[in-house]
Amino acid sequence: MIAHVKELMASRNCTGDQRMVVTIGDSGHKGTDIYWCDPLDRWIFVTLKPVPKLAVAQDIALVRLHEDADPEAIERWALACDFEDLKPLFVLDAGRLAQLPSYGSLFQVLWTSTAQASRADLARAS
Repeated sequence: MIAHVKELMASRNCTGDQRMVVTIGDSGHKGTDIYWCDPLDRWIFVTLKPVPKLAVAQDIALVRLHEDADPEAIERWALACDFEDLKPLFVLDAGRLAQLPSYGSLFQVLWTSTAQASRADLARAS
């Protein structure tokens, strides 16, 4: 299991006023801070550069794209991304997975924020 999955799972388990911020980014940009906000029952995304942006999502999916796939279609839907490795990593609103173009085996769902979403997303990704 990759570190981002463990961190996001730990953030999702925070309750009340607890916060565990997870940063998704690479050496090319500052990245996006993500945390689960229990009182809102939503994930909060804060990106400061290049343009400040705030986003929320009820369920999220951490996905990896094969190095041979064109990331452009996913990139515009991404709430956060990391291009550091050969296979880019994206955090997406899990509700939008069905709207993505079909990448087939070039697209891998690593984790979703709920078990119910996990089953549906894995079925769509295969």
